[in-house]
Amino acid sequence: MVVVVVVIVFTVCMIGVVLFVDVIIYIIITTTTIIIIIIIIIIIIIIIVISVVASVGRVTQ
Repeated sequence: MVVVVVVIVFTVCMIGVVLFVDVIIYIIITTTTIIIIIIIIIIIIIIIVISVVASVGRVTQ
């Protein structure tokens, strides 16, 4: 009887650990993709601003 309880508890703990690790990996992947997307958007905005400033500078000259 004790062995059965131990096996059940062990199995539940293992499943919990696996699910926990999966959730952590999922969170890490989503946050990294969001950060990468934000960085790409910032780079695009910077490029647009630089090109606009350069064209405005040419027009004023």
